[in-house]
Amino acid sequence: MACRSDWPEDGPVLLLLLARGLEDVAIHVLHRCLESAQRPESAHLHSERCLETTATCPRRPEASVSYLWPPLASHRWTALSATQAEDADARWPCALPKAEEGEAFVGKVLLQLSGFASCQRRHVLRYLLHCGLFQGILAFLTAADDIQSQGARSGRGSETSFHGSLRQLEELVATSPRWAAARQLHREVLSLDGSSDERSTGKTRFRASCVRDGQHKGFRSQDAMAAMGAGAMVANEDLEIDLYGYELEVFGFLSGQLFACGLWLGEEWRVNPRGEIYGGAERNFHCVPVGDRRAYLPHDVRNLPRLRPSTALLMLNMAGPRPGELLLDPFGGVGTIAVEAACRFPALLCISSDKDPSACHTAAMHCQLAKKMGRLQPGSRLETRKWDARKLKLEDRSVDLIVSDLPFLNRCDFDFDSGTKWRRGPWEI
Repeated sequence: MACRSDWPEDGPVLLLLLARGLEDVAIHVLHRCLESAQRPESAHLHSERCLETTATCPRRPEASVSYLWPPLASHRWTALSATQAEDADARWPCALPKAEEGEAFVGKVLLQLSGFASCQRRHVLRYLLHCGLFQGILAFLTAADDIQSQGARSGRGSETSFHGSLRQLEELVATSPRWAAARQLHREVLSLDGSSDERSTGKTRFRASCVRDGQHKGFRSQDAMAAMGAGAMVANEDLEIDLYGYELEVFGFLSGQLFACGLWLGEEWRVNPRGEIYGGAERNFHCVPVGDRRAYLPHDVRNLPRLRPSTALLMLNMAGPRPGELLLDPFGGVGTIAVEAACRFPALLCISSDKDPSACHTAAMHCQLAKKMGRLQPGSRLETRKWDARKLKLEDRSVDLIVSDLPFLNRCDFDFDSGTKWRRGPWEI
């Protein structure tokens, strides 16, 4: 068992998590931002936190960015140069994950930064943590695509031993040559927001976490976490386990035969129904991921599916709204897409409509909160409407762009008796 030869063996590498199927969109945006750092507006991410370059911190001439990610048709990782990224969609396979077999809609992109000065790398890290495109960002440690489906754990405490796939996970984490680079990235991220650094002396508290999907036998997710933690302690003598007061988190993703692992970057973050952000010493496995942190989108409606803000932003970048256009989300729900568009793109009229009264009420609250917080881009406006998608109260040809997350029919109140009624929605649009 070994990592593929086209994976970077050392140096600073980031593992970026995003909605599966939108990897090429993210790569296009990253390419524009990182290769044209002096023109951040070209990325359609109009924000004061866009990537900056200064005369005192130039990028080295030999600096380069390369992308690696698994195609949808398989679990194999594919390397893609920056020049190839421009026509990647022409050869992008269209196979989808097999939900019935437990495969999740989570895409992964490896971003290798070579030749950047440390100050320039901090600019890149700051941009990635605040651009809102990715569900999570990790300092990459290791990956493999030949994990066995069966594993076992025996013994307790110091007598614990792992077998099969769990033994593979332990060895992958323990023998990774990227630990020094990953921990350096972790320290740099902590220094960005003024958080306390890892302890310079003594032990560093850590925990291992794992997200697992697919078909596996003989072990639980907790066993995979234990195997990863054991490997981390073999590779780092200064680590000690602390599930709640940890300073470092080793995070792994086990999907079928594919395993990827890294150090989680970014502080834990939660938001209450009033839009107030809080964190601190409280530890929870279900904190808001770094790329989905939106203080202006705190509310949910019970039993109503909600699109991740990071996925909404990727969809909007794929659509490419231009100033002066009218953007409509006819299945708006709590308003995520429309609010995100108005907060990221200038001079747009964004309308979120839905037939559910609770969803419309929540969307209106999000619109008001975004306005109150001053998050709307110059010239952009937000409106909410209680409309049925089959009877939109808009003039013909008045909408320039439609971006929407179509409803799950088994979760929403739709008429199944008549196929004609269901077809009216797309025809109306």
